[in-house]
Amino acid sequence: MKIFSSEKCNFEEIGSEIKKGKIVAFPTDTVYGLGAHIQDEQAITRIFKVKDRPLDSPIIVLIDDIKRVEEHAYIENPLVWDLMSAFWPGALTLILPEKSHINILITANGDSLGLRIPDNDIARELIKNCGGALATPSANKSGQLSPTRAEHVIKQFEENEIDFIIDGGKTKKSIESTILDMTYNPPLIVRNGGITKEAIEEIIGSVNELQEKKKSKNSFSKEIKIIDKKEFSNLPKNSILLSFGEVKDLNIKKVEILSKNLDYNEAIENLYDSLYRLLDEDSPILYVEKLDENGLGKTIMERIKKIVK
Repeated sequence: MKIFSSEKCNFEEIGSEIKKGKIVAFPTDTVYGLGAHIQDEQAITRIFKVKDRPLDSPIIVLIDDIKRVEEHAYIENPLVWDLMSAFWPGALTLILPEKSHINILITANGDSLGLRIPDNDIARELIKNCGGALATPSANKSGQLSPTRAEHVIKQFEENEIDFIIDGGKTKKSIESTILDMTYNPPLIVRNGGITKEAIEEIIGSVNELQEKKKSKNSFSKEIKIIDKKEFSNLPKNSILLSFGEVKDLNIKKVEILSKNLDYNEAIENLYDSLYRLLDEDSPILYVEKLDENGLGKTIMERIKKIVK
């Protein structure tokens, strides 16, 4: 794999290579994505293979400009325009009825397509030079954490599995996008992420939420346990802990604090970085503080529950 810093990246050259079938890992505003040209079935198939991703799991398409939406999907619900105006570019993926030219691998043989404009200049410049759209799941192996840094991508993939990596530093939002299915009435949140349900409802009114969310295939060597803060004092000395806020007089091996100021936005930004560091520790159990499941607290807990065996 060739690794480029964003400052020294020739986007036109990489875009040309993507059009020839290469795949690229790159930063977005949420997490690093793994992109293939949307009309190259071989490259898309390769993404499924290197990620060990099941073929029944559809792929989001990232676009560079709002004018691309109607090239790939139908806008049947006028509320879509309100959402795009409020949250794009940004961490909201909208599921819309697909147009017939979309490859069935991208939609998992379905009839709808997830679209998003990332709030990241590197991503949009790359996408523009690839023709305006990239099929882009997160740049991680299935069952592993989504990457918020280029080194997280490098750690998970073999040298020949990815052609290019663009290193743009740590991603800004550092959590996956919220996925909102606009083919339902009322719209349905399929995945909580960087945009809260409350923020969406301020724009378009009441939305429903998928209650039984899909769990990941956990590939971690550690057991992950969610505990109440009152249980911290009972932890053994060799414990590792992910805590929401600062903890005092706790004599254990390692603590990662998501936010000293108890700020959920800061906690979201630190979540995956902290988890990567703790999962590297030589300890059989990772303890995670249980949070109230409201707003971004709910998003954090869903991410943790997703990787608990």
